[in-house]
Amino acid sequence: MAVPARLSLPDWVATVHAGDMAHDREAIATAIGLGAPFQAEFALRCLDGVTRQVRLSGLPAAPGCYHGFITDLSAHHEALASARREAGEYRLLIENTTDLIAHADTAGNYLSISPSYESMMGWNPASVVGQPVIAFLHPDDRQHSAAALSSVLGGGVLPNVVEVRKRHRDGHYIVLGTKASAIIDPVTGQCVGAVMVSRDITRDKEMLRDFEERATHDALTGLPNRAWLNQHVDRLLAANTGDSLTAILFMDLNGFKEVNDTMGHAAGDVLLQLVSARLKHCMRPADAVARLGGDEFVVAAVCSDSADARAIALRLIDALKAPFRVHGTLVNVGAAVGISLARGGAATTAGMLQDADSAMYAAKARGDGAFEIFQRPLTSP
Repeated sequence: MAVPARLSLPDWVATVHAGDMAHDREAIATAIGLGAPFQAEFALRCLDGVTRQVRLSGLPAAPGCYHGFITDLSAHHEALASARREAGEYRLLIENTTDLIAHADTAGNYLSISPSYESMMGWNPASVVGQPVIAFLHPDDRQHSAAALSSVLGGGVLPNVVEVRKRHRDGHYIVLGTKASAIIDPVTGQCVGAVMVSRDITRDKEMLRDFEERATHDALTGLPNRAWLNQHVDRLLAANTGDSLTAILFMDLNGFKEVNDTMGHAAGDVLLQLVSARLKHCMRPADAVARLGGDEFVVAAVCSDSADARAIALRLIDALKAPFRVHGTLVNVGAAVGISLARGGAATTAGMLQDADSAMYAAKARGDGAFEIFQRPLTSP
């Protein structure tokens, strides 16, 4: 592929798109502007001169940053095209493909299925033919799948793969990506059914979950990271109606540097993992604790008043009072906690973090086991 150097993602798509790219470019640009996930399918011009059908998926990782991947769907599209060829060629394809290929009538009932249905899904043709297509889907997937099939049978075109969960004969569900196309009678021009090609996309889903996990969580402790925390606090501030307080508690460990210096960084990593486990254990169900990096942790919570925030700070400090066993040695660490409170309005996540950080340093100056609530300086009238 052409390297997207110095180009925004929408502009790069415009340079490599082999067809009409206006819709795809606009959809990707809109999703990026909203900080939302996106997925688009298009024909990609490659440097070897070959045009490939691909799916581009993106997941927001941090403000202005996305993780994603490109999946080559060329074989998938070729299978769908082959399924619409003459009968002999079609039959040869469906009897040997590992994809699930099915033919449905205009009522949305199965007319035929490929042998791969039995090897992958456990169903033989006698159990499936004559049954509604949606009968084998997860109940939560039936409505949107029925609408998609109805659109195809009505002459519409589905540009994207429809994701469904199809029931295996033994009762579990397999995640499939399904591409559907109408079968048009060349004489009458009328739709006489639909052909559907499905592929197991479980691995794609796992890859996307892995991208999301790596983009939003700290690899050492498993806690949410700064990117996740920023988005979470943004949501808390946006949802704040003024009846409650959004609270940020910034915590820095006391004694962590000494552990690193005397016992080594591996011991420091173990200590951070043990601290993280204790902090998670003392949180209320709706509270969130994240690791910003080093020995800095942040708790985001919704509090009814400042007393609620003080109670959280005391729980954090109390959670660290008992010693930690690191490589067979008992280690004591404490913490200083800075608190920032806001009722929404003009408050920002960056501003709250900065205020909580300032309050934490004030608490640290007072001594171990202290917390401080940030007091905004009074302004002159």
